[in-house]
Amino acid sequence: MSKPKNPGVTSAMGVLMTIISSLVGYMKDIYGKLPLIEFIDRIGADFYRLGTEEGEETLRQIAQLIAGTKDKVVGKIKEIMSVLVDYNLSIEEVAAQTGLTFVNSDINSQHFSTNKKGRLEVVVEDIAFNRKMSSNEAIVELDKLGFRPAEIHERCAYQQKYGTQHNVPVVILGSVWRDLHGNRSVAVLYSDGGLRYLHLHWFESDWGADYRFAAVRKQ
Repeated sequence: MSKPKNPGVTSAMGVLMTIISSLVGYMKDIYGKLPLIEFIDRIGADFYRLGTEEGEETLRQIAQLIAGTKDKVVGKIKEIMSVLVDYNLSIEEVAAQTGLTFVNSDINSQHFSTNKKGRLEVVVEDIAFNRKMSSNEAIVELDKLGFRPAEIHERCAYQQKYGTQHNVPVVILGSVWRDLHGNRSVAVLYSDGGLRYLHLHWFESDWGADYRFAAVRKQ
């Protein structure tokens, strides 16, 4: 005769399965309308990554959210904010409105432009992957999450409306300048002693684990 099941274990397993089911549901919303096979492959890779050294930081952050206060959780959510972007403004006008301490002189209309016109409300987030990665890797990962790289117009509109939300560098991969030698540069937002700077860095840079990537949720 089989032994009776431990109700505590049964309950815990039920809760765990509910959590996993909910996570899969949220991930389905993030990935959008992918073919079933591709969706299964992606979430399989995502869950596998959690069990590797690469996923340790993600698990730590999940634990902090679960054990943290409500205010801490709200603080995380507040990093996703909607802004009204005026794409008709020049880069110089956009940068001037942010109130930044310093803007690199090469961040101008001659080097950076946008194909977008008019005014549009978008959702902007500074996304942290908590690992070293290249620009191309970051773009791929943003796409998996349902985001695209933000342009300078969009991240500056975010900065103008909400100010400084954190003190880590933010890479703006959606606007790229290719110089006469073929080198590509992107803007990076830095903080130093309460001051904010918009500098240029090579697109081909390897970004450290502390960098975030300005992103816009796909419509």
